[in-house]
Amino acid sequence: MQNASRADEQRRVDHVIDRLHHRLDVVAHQIDTAHAETRDVEQNYGDNTKVNITEVDDRMETNAAVQQQKQLVARAVENEQILQKEQTRLTRLARSPYFGRIYITEDGEDDTLYIGTGTFQDSDNQFLVYDWRAPVASIYYNGTLGPVDYTTPVGTAHATLNNKRQFQIEDGQIRNMFDTSETVGDSILQEVLGDASSEYMQNIVATIQQEQNTIIRDTSSDLLLVQGAAGSGKTSAVLQRIAFQLYHSRTTLDANQMVLFSPNKLYATYISQVLPSLGEKNMIQTTLVEFLARRLTGLQVETLFDRFERDEASFPAAAKAMRRLKESAAFMDAATAYAKHGAEPHFVDVDLNGETFFAAKNIRKIYDRLPRQMTLADKFAETRKRLMKRLNTRIGLETHQDWVDDTLASLNEEQVQHYIGDQRFENGADELRAVARAVVAERFAPVYTALYDDYFFDPYLNYLDFLRQYPQTVVDAATWTAMCDAVGADLEAHRLRLDDAAPLMMIRDVLTGGGQNHGIQSVFVDEMQDYSIAILKYLHHAFPRAQLTFLAMWLKTCSRAITLTVRVTWRSCNTTLPTCIPAS
Repeated sequence: MQNASRADEQRRVDHVIDRLHHRLDVVAHQIDTAHAETRDVEQNYGDNTKVNITEVDDRMETNAAVQQQKQLVARAVENEQILQKEQTRLTRLARSPYFGRIYITEDGEDDTLYIGTGTFQDSDNQFLVYDWRAPVASIYYNGTLGPVDYTTPVGTAHATLNNKRQFQIEDGQIRNMFDTSETVGDSILQEVLGDASSEYMQNIVATIQQEQNTIIRDTSSDLLLVQGAAGSGKTSAVLQRIAFQLYHSRTTLDANQMVLFSPNKLYATYISQVLPSLGEKNMIQTTLVEFLARRLTGLQVETLFDRFERDEASFPAAAKAMRRLKESAAFMDAATAYAKHGAEPHFVDVDLNGETFFAAKNIRKIYDRLPRQMTLADKFAETRKRLMKRLNTRIGLETHQDWVDDTLASLNEEQVQHYIGDQRFENGADELRAVARAVVAERFAPVYTALYDDYFFDPYLNYLDFLRQYPQTVVDAATWTAMCDAVGADLEAHRLRLDDAAPLMMIRDVLTGGGQNHGIQSVFVDEMQDYSIAILKYLHHAFPRAQLTFLAMWLKTCSRAITLTVRVTWRSCNTTLPTCIPAS
């Protein structure tokens, strides 16, 4: 099999595709059956879950039936989704089952393995195609002919790589195939090599895929920096890294636990089409503008484009110096220290219909009376909790007011249903009290929103307070004061400069204990050179448990790249960051 001819290889492709189509027929039938079962379960759901509230035992039995039916529906839907996912994967493989082949000797036995974008086994559970992310598939990317090692879940395995073959298969037909000691990622180069026997041509891309594979399969680095010129393959490597992480940690990691920061929406659209082709669903995608807009609701935050236009028009040297300061790591550290050790939250009145519902001075009293040994976050949360309790008390008292009685008297049956929903009551008095409370709660809803969203606290005043007391030396005192006043004026107009965003959010988060997402496990940032150190530090704060992968143009701290005729090689370099593998 090591020296199989093109005709032999085409026959194998035909056989694999035939098995794929057979499996697709089986899956299609299973999907139809599963869909019918799901429909039947959903149709029977209502009949089997009619509420009986006459007796306590009846209510308990009804609740058990509801839970059982919910589980049946969930299992039926999940089964159908699993089958649909398999159908999508098999359909993709049927067009191009695999792209590589390795002929190895392991434990004294020869074996030929074909590598594709997904695993496929025949009816006898024999592997016809191995997923490119499987441990043994790393030989295809990392191995040169001769002894090779690869990592498995139970330790390191040893083998001998006798031959490596690469394919271009389109619509079931082999377009090109060639043997090589390396792995070629460039489609144009693949075509050239398919018709060339020159050893020099076959080795011109030496180390490209091996270094790229190092990036893709790295699971230990908390921070990975990939650097290189435009068009060098950084994005391609990182997309494969995302797909590999989802495969490698499939029992503990889901796509909704990964975030990719894209340069723009057009890029995000491209990415959304690539990942499914690698066998995975899309992760969460956002841009820096969208991220800041969600975190700074109500403010128009300056974009990178807005900043560029302002800089092109004219930007004084003093303003540049202040920007560099505010975007530095030292400034972010100072903002964090201010919030932790020197700040008192600036509380503001909570109003309802033009009248003060909770006065700022009273909120301050609640906060100040809490034990000093409590953390800032705990004090803030406890203050909110006590305000909520007072709101609930006010709602209860308000239900006895005349305006509530007048409102209740004017309600029709549909409006009553709006307030009580699916609730059931033992008698009319209980129902009346519930409706009265719901009416008042609806009237007081803006107060609840203000408490829930922390609108009783003004982080902008705290940020201005921090700016005014910061011991800077980059400009004179008068210039710094003028800058602080300008920031205050912008905030009054609901505007914010980009360089103020990260320190402001950090101060707010530390004081309130919010802003952190502990569920996100991986964060990817493309065009990292467009992000200030302050923003990057904030991302690390916002996603404290996430591994970080940054893509950037060449940084000055890294060694120069070596440019080849067809493509650029990948080399290691030294930088102040923990890991730096430039893609150039």
